[in-house]
Amino acid sequence: MALLRIRGRGQVTIPAQYRKLLHLEEDAPVNLVLIGETLVITPYRTRGEELAKKFEKAMKRESLSFEDLLNDLKRIRKEHTQTKYGL
Repeated sequence: MALLRIRGRGQVTIPAQYRKLLHLEEDAPVNLVLIGETLVITPYRTRGEELAKKFEKAMKRESLSFEDLLNDLKRIRKEHTQTKYGL
């Protein structure tokens, strides 16, 4: 646990070890949540980032490459076009 001091204008410094662990760079947005009398700071992640990470894990688990996904997409588009337009 790190002891932080509140500076002028309410500023605090997150220790470098925690910034590194959470991949927080300068000007990175964070969430600040009040739970009872406790402040919780978490990295701000957009929904897209969260989905991308889940997708990346699933790809690794299934041993899929980006090229595999593109090829599959082409195949699905071709099948869809044939079904919908008879081409």
